[in-house]
Amino acid sequence: MQRRVLLGAGVALVIATLVGVKIAGHRQAAKVLDTDIDRIAASLPPGTTVTHGATNVNPITGTLTIHNLAVSLGNKPFWSAETVTITGADQQALHDVFDASAYKNGHPAWTAPRLLIADASASNLRIPDQRTPPGDGDVRIKSLSLHQLRGRPFQSPPTREALRSSAFRADAALAFAFQNLDLHDIALQADAPKPTHLSIGAFTLRDYDAGHLGKADLAHFALDVSADKPTPVTVHATLESIALKDLNAVAPLKKLQLDQAPARSALAGLHIGAFQLGGLDINISPGPRITLASIEAHSSPQGAQPQTGEATLQGLTLALKDTPLGPTPAALIAAFGMNTFTMDIAAKATTDTAANVSKIVEDIALQNLGTLHLSLAVGLKFPAEPDQDPRAALLTTPIDHATLDWHDKGLVNRAFNAAAVQMHTTPDAIRAQLAMPLVALGFMMPDQPDVADQLTSFLTHPNTLTVTLDPPAPITFADIGKAPADSRAHLLGAHIQAN
Repeated sequence: MQRRVLLGAGVALVIATLVGVKIAGHRQAAKVLDTDIDRIAASLPPGTTVTHGATNVNPITGTLTIHNLAVSLGNKPFWSAETVTITGADQQALHDVFDASAYKNGHPAWTAPRLLIADASASNLRIPDQRTPPGDGDVRIKSLSLHQLRGRPFQSPPTREALRSSAFRADAALAFAFQNLDLHDIALQADAPKPTHLSIGAFTLRDYDAGHLGKADLAHFALDVSADKPTPVTVHATLESIALKDLNAVAPLKKLQLDQAPARSALAGLHIGAFQLGGLDINISPGPRITLASIEAHSSPQGAQPQTGEATLQGLTLALKDTPLGPTPAALIAAFGMNTFTMDIAAKATTDTAANVSKIVEDIALQNLGTLHLSLAVGLKFPAEPDQDPRAALLTTPIDHATLDWHDKGLVNRAFNAAAVQMHTTPDAIRAQLAMPLVALGFMMPDQPDVADQLTSFLTHPNTLTVTLDPPAPITFADIGKAPADSRAHLLGAHIQAN
């Protein structure tokens, strides 16, 4: 990764040099070009060579076109493009950003962002896979275009040592901005260790500015992988589209830039305004097939009060298809009576810091099995602790109120059928075996003497089961864990109702 970035910087320097000599005479330009390329190549990793073909300049637009630009490392192709075009490049600014020698005494020449390149494009790019022998794999991009690249020098020189630092890489992400970046017809082909082919129809980024991203789109993704060990298997995956809007990664990037200890979660401080995914299909042969119609998620602008979020998942389906199964799992699946499972999810969340409460409402629909409805209200903890262990945060979050409803449409009876096969008995016998545990549960819930009857009624004639938590005062799971077992249901205000 570090070597690729450094060589990318070298390519930028080569292009900047070509831009700088474009107004000279052809013979003089060639001499200056050869001298500068030799100087730049000498600053790159040992064994690096840079070559190019003819160059053309449009005298009206000032656009420079470079043919057959290529970078090699150790006599192995590393990066190449059939054509590269540049318009409005600031040669000195590019050198000040990417040339480590421009950092006098280790300091940048200037700090405010400037326009580096007005427009750039490349066609038929090829990036061979350096981890395998030549010819075993590469990445190809039919076209790439970049509009209005702005940037500033890094806080420290871009050396190979610096590129190993997460602080430098975070600073680099904060150093640049551009209006548009478009890639079309991306293909990856690799023969080892497993034959793999990946293609992307288009990938676009819009309005990126120092950690803020206005929009990202990926369309027409396809992946094919095959393996022979331990048994022959192929994977064919397709995805119609992914879209992100209003991504803000400034906070985590600035934390890394300052070389502070990373958050427990890499996503801490990251905000995404909207996310969409559509048309996922993963087919494993032999094996299951997983499909997903869509995912959509939206959240209120960062800093808005109250904070709201909404998400839906439609048509997540797992089909066992020709999945290899042993005799016991196959018998259980047959007894359960389904080998295809489909799920829909809809969720809403509201966090109101003024009211010191967070509310979540979620519905999970399992086709031919039932629907789960969850309503939860919990207190908020202040001050916020983004690096806190999620488990510790859950244990110390006060529960205000919760309701869980299960509307059964076949899951209970199917589960009893499968359990009966596994235990070599009948569903009614299993129901009878549950009588004593249900009676014992009654002792754990002294506030509800009929709890065993409610659960027995539901298991005998499954319809709707409602579990309510309405504690007399907000209480945490940590507090519940410390309380005597026979008082926990009371502290939670637990109640179970069958309908």
